[in-house]
Amino acid sequence: MTKRQLPVDSGVTPMFAGRQAERRLAIRRGMQLHPASGAGAIKGDMSSATTVVEFKHINPRTKSHTLSVSQVVDTLTQAELAGKQAYYVIHIPEHNITIEGHIRRGRP
Repeated sequence: MTKRQLPVDSGVTPMFAGRQAERRLAIRRGMQLHPASGAGAIKGDMSSATTVVEFKHINPRTKSHTLSVSQVVDTLTQAELAGKQAYYVIHIPEHNITIEGHIRRGRP
């Protein structure tokens, strides 16, 4: 049985829920969170010795996510400069679905 992580009427703000989900993922994967990710010199929301991850938590109220090309390119570039792999993770808590994509240059 799966449980929704964020019921629509929970009273928890979407920003708080996203930060909590981001923190849980970083802990589970043994990664370091990047404070003010995206705003500072370090791109990506978290990283390990081999990986940089951009994480998105989809708010049940909006039910959509716009993928920003510049954000993907920035995450990939940051990972390449550090000699790491880049990933984009989207979590849809309402349906307990996680989409993970490896970001790389080249053709499919």
